[in-house]
Formats: sequence, C-alpha cells, structure tokens
Amino acid sequence: MPAPTDIDLDAHSTKHSIATVLAELAPDDLERMAIDVIREHRRRLADAQDLHDSLNAQGDDEEDRLYSYRLALVMVKLHHQLVAMIIDKLGYVPAVPDDQTMQ
Repeated sequence: MPAPTDIDLDAHSTKHSIATVLAELAPDDLERMAIDVIREHRRRLADAQDLHDSLNAQGDDEEDRLYSYRLALVMVKLHHQLVAMIIDKLGYVPAVPDDQTMQ
C-alpha cells in the first residue's frame, strides 16, 4: 500500500461558494434543501456500511471492495460538511419525514 500523501486543500473557497448559493435561498427552500441533504447523507452512510460489511467476504475483488469503501468514506465525510453548513445556515435540524423516495 502506498504511503499517505499530505494534501493541502483550501476549504475556504468551496465553503464560500456554497455559502453564496445558500444565501440566495428563502427559509422554506433552505429547510427543504436541509431535508434533502440529510436524506442523501443517510443513504451515503448506509452505502458505506454495506461496503464495510462486504470487506470480509472472500473473493478476487478484495482490493476493489476496499477502494470502493474508502471512496465511500471520503464522500460521506465531504457530504457531512455540506450537511453541517446547511444546518448551520438554517439554524436548526429540521424534522426529516421517514420517506423512502430517496432510494
């Protein structure tokens, strides 16, 4: 496995871009967006869990499964930052109806 590489990412530019989009939303639209990103985050977490559970399975695709799991973790962590930004802008965590339409 290759050695870890230090990556210097400037998160401020992305946060500023997202904040600009969020600033243009009416409160009802911001709440709707928060609900949608929370649902998407839950889906991503479930997918990452499924990939984690598959890591112990025997097969030739072990490296591919490990890569897919790591990619899913990165995406979950990035998406979590988006959820946090939107909830912070909204000022509260909205109730998310138990809706299976995101699947």
